[in-house]
Amino acid sequence: MKNRNTLLCCLLISAFAFSVLGCQNKNSGGDDTPKEVEIPEVTDDLEILDGVKFDYDKAFFDDFSQGVDYNKWIISEDCWGSNKGGLTVKNLFFTDEGTLLFRATGNYYSGDEIRGYGQVKDGRCTGASLVSKFITGPGRYQVRMKPFPRLGACTAFWTYSNRPVAGAENDNHEIDIELPGGMHHGIHSFKYMMNTNYVTEKYMDNSDFKIADVTGNKIINLNDGNFHTFGFDWYTNPEVIVYNVDGIVTCVSEIFVPYLLTRMWLGVWISYSDAFMGPPNYEADFMEVDWVKYIPFDNTQPYTVCDVDQVSISTPRENYPTVPTSRPEVNKIANGDFEYFIRKGKQNDYGWEYEKFLTDQSPVEEVCYVSATDGKDGTAGAVVKKGGYLHTTVDAAYEGYQYDISFDGKSDGADSVMEVVYYSSYTPDTNPIKSDFVQIHNGDWENYTKTITCPEGCSCITVEFYNNSTKSTTSMAIDNVKMSRSN
Repeated sequence: MKNRNTLLCCLLISAFAFSVLGCQNKNSGGDDTPKEVEIPEVTDDLEILDGVKFDYDKAFFDDFSQGVDYNKWIISEDCWGSNKGGLTVKNLFFTDEGTLLFRATGNYYSGDEIRGYGQVKDGRCTGASLVSKFITGPGRYQVRMKPFPRLGACTAFWTYSNRPVAGAENDNHEIDIELPGGMHHGIHSFKYMMNTNYVTEKYMDNSDFKIADVTGNKIINLNDGNFHTFGFDWYTNPEVIVYNVDGIVTCVSEIFVPYLLTRMWLGVWISYSDAFMGPPNYEADFMEVDWVKYIPFDNTQPYTVCDVDQVSISTPRENYPTVPTSRPEVNKIANGDFEYFIRKGKQNDYGWEYEKFLTDQSPVEEVCYVSATDGKDGTAGAVVKKGGYLHTTVDAAYEGYQYDISFDGKSDGADSVMEVVYYSSYTPDTNPIKSDFVQIHNGDWENYTKTITCPEGCSCITVEFYNNSTKSTTSMAIDNVKMSRSN
């Protein structure tokens, strides 16, 4: 393996010093590339290698100002491998702000408007993806986006080409930017990002790096709600991939560099394994894309021409989102209105844990449960009696993130409490950092609100309801629990 640290240093200086080397058994050229479009000025300071130029005549740019163009993109209605719920156009939205929203549903999705294509058919664990109809090769790839902000879903921007070889390893050529990272460290987090490139399905180079390591230890969480520009420069002469975020080089790979013509992909999807990105323990949330850009390099960067399959089944043209819609609201609390209980007929597996304190002798179903009629206005709601303990978890909530929490509640005792608990681990453990409290004191329904700010070191929070009354008859009811980012 080559010394990538040395190469990284070379790439960070103002002038690049790579020589142009010859490549054997590779062809330059190719006809199926985008033609003569206006490309915005490159906004980052990342230079390309000496002796290499951009081929602007064949560049591509799409800011989705008119939605998803049928002539440019395939919208996946598909599932690959053992991916859980697959990909569907029903998770793709064109906003009236001129951006695209890619929804992913998690383990706690309880709606009825989506059907999965994979192992999971009930709408849970689905995502959305675009695939370029045009063919691409070596060049600069960039996407300006807000990653999907929760664990368990893979935000991805990648190239993919697969050439089956009889009697040999499948010739899979792939370059991936994937979030969140941390898999190799056992810490799923948006403080990390994964960069991977394949040649065949066996040989790959994978980097799972911490963003602070390339930003002078500046704390950056890539789900901070801001747009970031993710990209990679793919060279074949010399063979090197330069991954970057916001113009900062994050990773350099000189091994297993693809050389086949390919297609460009972007989207969010759910892995079959929680070990990859963490468990998808949420109802639904969104990845947001502002624009995507591809600028090929000139003929100093050769490639091998191959038959690049469409790969993914596409939705019919009439289903393409071209009419803008208002941005959907995102509730970080899964099924906070508890109406899922009426639709699904059960209370577990949809985001809330109904438990009791260890000191209580009553059965759980008597002290903490969902009622179809005890919510506000006679709708479904949660009931917590003495000894009951109702709670839910919100992951990927980092230091400085501010949230507005609201809920409707009533209690016939003065000791009913909502507690927000902050943890440094990416799932709750036994060592919380701190807590915030709201007392629920009114015997009639009242709307309670609180703004919280995650403390230093925070990675996830729990929202909990319980009471400390000594009276066995004390009871509270909870409904319409909401939580949204406010900064």
